[in-house]
Amino acid sequence: MKFSAFLFIKAILLLFTAVGVALLVFLFRMNIDTFMGYLISGVFIVLPVFLYLCFFTNIRLQFSSSSTTPPDTITYDTLGFYIVEPRWNRNKYIAWDTIKSIIYQDRPKIEDSFNTRFHITLNRPVDIIPTGTPFFLDRIFGVPGAKALYIYITDDNYGFNTLQKGIQEHLNPDADFSDSRKGRLINETRTTNGSTTQTTQQWEPRTGSSGHRIIYERKEIRNNSRF
Repeated sequence: MKFSAFLFIKAILLLFTAVGVALLVFLFRMNIDTFMGYLISGVFIVLPVFLYLCFFTNIRLQFSSSSTTPPDTITYDTLGFYIVEPRWNRNKYIAWDTIKSIIYQDRPKIEDSFNTRFHITLNRPVDIIPTGTPFFLDRIFGVPGAKALYIYITDDNYGFNTLQKGIQEHLNPDADFSDSRKGRLINETRTTNGSTTQTTQQWEPRTGSSGHRIIYERKEIRNNSRF
């Protein structure tokens, strides 16, 4: 079960509210008339509600404003590649020489939402480059995966095909990105409607393929010289 920061924060706020309500009920039932007691119970009740409204309203505003921003994209140069994340006001930079291995996965598990993805392992964490005001949760918990030595890039990123070209140009010119689920082409039909041509292919499923293959693995340079 994955840790959810949202549920954790909600649970803490709910706990504080419950303590405040319990204290208030206790004061009433015991006929205790003390200003400090009512003040403390009021703080325990009002403060979590105030924080909840401020915190989660801010998040909703962030998401609603980010829905109109461009999607994530990828660009690359001779030194590395950038993952441009405009909705989170940040870019991630990964240098080619920090990549240890790349696994290309095009046969996901049923519960996964992606069709294909890269699993990239690194010898140091990615570089986070702010491009504006940080996302609200990032200011509290930090950028997710900022210290991790791996990163997943799925095909819902608009630069997924761009990264494939970058890998072939700078890491492995023979990298194979063909669909491991396709075996032999059985039939192909083309339908023309005006100026539009639609191609439909029927493939025989390939057997004996896991859908996970290493397309790049850095060779470690070992110094075997004697001193």
